[in-house]
Amino acid sequence: MSELKAINLNSMDCYNINEPIYLKSEADKVIAEKDKVIAHQKYKRCLAMARCCNRMFSSTFGKERYWQKWNRRWLELAEKFKEV
Repeated sequence: MSELKAINLNSMDCYNINEPIYLKSEADKVIAEKDKVIAHQKYKRCLAMARCCNRMFSSTFGKERYWQKWNRRWLELAEKFKEV
């Protein structure tokens, strides 16, 4: 978490901690920002997979229902990530 500023507790006599300490509020902000980026990437991936299934649906004979089912599933999953 390079975006966060670490608090040094070694200067205090009562603590013997060698690991960096971060403020919870700052850490929560960074985590929320990264979660938004990940959700957007998942949304785009679901849309790409739906497009792929749509292409397969229009180019294959005999498996139209199979590709249509997967196209619908990927679009439903994309809607869940869009709401986040």
